[in-house]
Amino acid sequence: MPNVVKDADGLTDQWREFAHRYVEHWDQQRAVIEAGFSENGTKQTAYRLMKRPEIRAYVNKLIEKRNERADLSADQIVNELRMLACYDLTEVLIDSEDGNAAVMQDPRKLPEDLRRAIVKMKSVPLADGKIGYELTFADKLRALEMLARHLQMFKETLVIENVISVVRGMDDSDLDRRLAELERIVAEAANAYSSPGAGAAAIH
Repeated sequence: MPNVVKDADGLTDQWREFAHRYVEHWDQQRAVIEAGFSENGTKQTAYRLMKRPEIRAYVNKLIEKRNERADLSADQIVNELRMLACYDLTEVLIDSEDGNAAVMQDPRKLPEDLRRAIVKMKSVPLADGKIGYELTFADKLRALEMLARHLQMFKETLVIENVISVVRGMDDSDLDRRLAELERIVAEAANAYSSPGAGAAAIH
């Protein structure tokens, strides 16, 4: 059986590769395939791998090293997500000189929160010979989802996903014994938490 030798961290070559691929893409099933595991049952394989404490510990170590290289703290990331999720597009506009219409102001003069939400900008020639700008802003819904997940506001959904993974990975002989326990966990989560219910915006 290949890759059975474990290193000082208690990892096989495949486990270590899985951890690196997961931190690179944040996609467990893709990491399973790229680490050389079978493409059959990737979800179950990923679940079993992430249940191993040595793999989780190594993943956390990789995340810490990445954050150190990027010089980013968790608070900084949360603040950045907050700006991407909560910007106000009306701040792009100012009154025209004659006061009869609203026009887009110079992007350099936008409030910092709004400037940081810009993900793409290109110049556009205008009819009067001047240069305007086309701005594309961050996907508010995506940023809100990421922020909510960081704040653990989707616990009910996460519990249900874990229940499905566990059930699929169990032998038939274990199913009846575990099902009652799993249903109880889901019921408790549903009573304790509720899930919160935009795409990229472009200004011309």
